[in-house]
Amino acid sequence: MLTMGKRDSNDFERADFGMSSGAAETARGAATTGEKTIIGEHLSIEGTIRASEDVVIEGNVKGTIEIKSSQLTVGSKGKVEADVEADSVVIGGRMIGNVTAKNKVHVLKNADFSGQIKAKRIAVEDGAFVKASIELEKDEKPQQQAAPQKPHAAGPAVDLSKVQKPEFAKG
Repeated sequence: MLTMGKRDSNDFERADFGMSSGAAETARGAATTGEKTIIGEHLSIEGTIRASEDVVIEGNVKGTIEIKSSQLTVGSKGKVEADVEADSVVIGGRMIGNVTAKNKVHVLKNADFSGQIKAKRIAVEDGAFVKASIELEKDEKPQQQAAPQKPHAAGPAVDLSKVQKPEFAKG
């Protein structure tokens, strides 16, 4: 079943998609800002999915998923074999593929993930199965540089002309 359209925040309170409370809260926040598409558990898609809204997958998807400015959620019943580009990704079901996220990838405790992850942040809940190559990117914001240190003073000035020279015995 493919459901599209605006949802209110109560819809996420009725369906948790197999997420932990923290991930469900993240998804609730995303849903209140716009539309989302749900790919139901009895739907299989093979090919390319491009979206400009949040996408929740509870069915089977094989191919490529491009959601560059929104969140992809693979629900607890979702099975995905795809290369993914998204703003953020929540994995709660089975997924094989390469994930590139502008922000965060969150792997939930019941997830089974194999592939590559490239993101700025990653969270893996205790109990999740992850077999992956992970590359965390640095923030593009320049780090604040520390103020240059002043050279250390050598101590008080000494007039070397007044220093006694040691005498060595001539032999």
